[in-house]
Amino acid sequence: MVRAKVNELTSVWCDVGIDYEPTRSRLERTRVHLSNLLNQMVDGEVDMKERLLKNIAQFTVDVHQLSSELDVPNPAIPDSLTILERESTIRERLEHLKEIKNYRRRERKKLRAKETELCAKLGMPASNLCSASVPSEKDLQELEKHVEALEQEKAVRSCTVSLLRKDIIAKLHLLDAQPQAQLEIQVIDDEDGFILSKDNIDELKAYLDRLKQLEEARRQELAGLLDQLALFFDRLDIPPEEQDRIRSSSNGLTPSILAASRVYLDEDDSEDISEERLALLEEQLKALKEFYSENKMIIAKAERHDALWSRSLELEKLATDPSRLTNRGGRLLLEAKERQRLQVEIPRLRKEIEKFITTYSGSNKIFAVWGKDFLEHLDAQQQAHAQEKERERLERESRRKATPSALGSSKRAYCGTPSSSASKMSRLGTSSATLASSRRLGTPVGKGSLAVRGGTPVGAAVRSIRRRSLKTQQKKLANGRQLFSNTGAEGAGPSTSTGAPLGGVSTMDSFAARL
Repeated sequence: MVRAKVNELTSVWCDVGIDYEPTRSRLERTRVHLSNLLNQMVDGEVDMKERLLKNIAQFTVDVHQLSSELDVPNPAIPDSLTILERESTIRERLEHLKEIKNYRRRERKKLRAKETELCAKLGMPASNLCSASVPSEKDLQELEKHVEALEQEKAVRSCTVSLLRKDIIAKLHLLDAQPQAQLEIQVIDDEDGFILSKDNIDELKAYLDRLKQLEEARRQELAGLLDQLALFFDRLDIPPEEQDRIRSSSNGLTPSILAASRVYLDEDDSEDISEERLALLEEQLKALKEFYSENKMIIAKAERHDALWSRSLELEKLATDPSRLTNRGGRLLLEAKERQRLQVEIPRLRKEIEKFITTYSGSNKIFAVWGKDFLEHLDAQQQAHAQEKERERLERESRRKATPSALGSSKRAYCGTPSSSASKMSRLGTSSATLASSRRLGTPVGKGSLAVRGGTPVGAAVRSIRRRSLKTQQKKLANGRQLFSNTGAEGAGPSTSTGAPLGGVSTMDSFAARL
């Protein structure tokens, strides 16, 4: 191909008219140019071969070093491969090993950061695992297991601290206490920032134990105070309402409640035995006597109100007692009249008492306290009575719902309409039978005679009940006037009101009232 191109050049030069010498000179320059070009090509290819061999040697060293660092196998390259194939294979293996190295370093960095965070939260020092420059797969697995163990330990300690915190908060609320140490404040206010170290957990357990000991001590103190209060209640004859109020106000373990109970006991059980204490007690006794003498009338009315209220409650219980309908001896009528009288007299007494207390509540400190307590006592009576009524109503409704009604469960037998002749014959037969029995017994049946029902003369029973009721009523009224005059109540005579009695009137009461 080179010779053909040279002949073609020579032919062109001849056609152009170039002489022999210029043609020969041109041919020489062409030969030199081709020789240089080929030499350059050969040199370039030789350099490429040397570079490939150099790369193979360097890559082989790097692969061997990385294989040793990463602890991975390094298989030998087959000799049958060409230089270019060997260089490409070794290059790919080297890049793969570098990727493994970078991946392990990234994993170690991530695990190290997680370990550092967990150790800081748990208050533990960091481990020395996976400290080599290039971690092996085994080192990474050990570090990962260590991090998992730290996470489990954090979960256990977090649960423990959460339970301790919950118990501590409950005890603080119960005892009305405030945390004092920095650790105690931090576990209450900053649970997320709390260090879950063993020392901190032990300190929390000790703090909870101290709170439990304080709770037990206060419970014992409260029990002693309540025992002393019960003793004072028995000795001083404190009303039940006042006892309930004091007990409800003393139900707690806070310092204020215990202090109030101690103050209440100290007021009545002072150990100070001195002339000043005696003078103070005498002054208090004198004030109470003056209070009683000045307000004897209203106190008597208050006592009468309580007595009438108790009697009205008794009458309500009697109204629901089925045994009162037998062998009553005229008591139903008297109870009905007494309920009517109480229904009028109790509100009247209450109005008088409330008016008196409202008018003179500012005249005396003792009277103001007594009036307030007595009005609260009256309100408590009314409220308790209303609650009892509501409870009884709910019980009746629940029993009625629990017991299915038997009404409408069976059909009524059809009865034909009796004829008027049958009714007349029946009545005539009854009248004849009555006349015949009267004639046989020798008893005249006249206008003033008694009809016999079941062997009991109705007219005689009516007159007997009426006489007994009038006598009993007169005795009750006389006793009531005597009681009213003794207690100093004003205008406590029998009431003639026709209002409905307390608790309602039964059917037998209505029948007795009509008689």
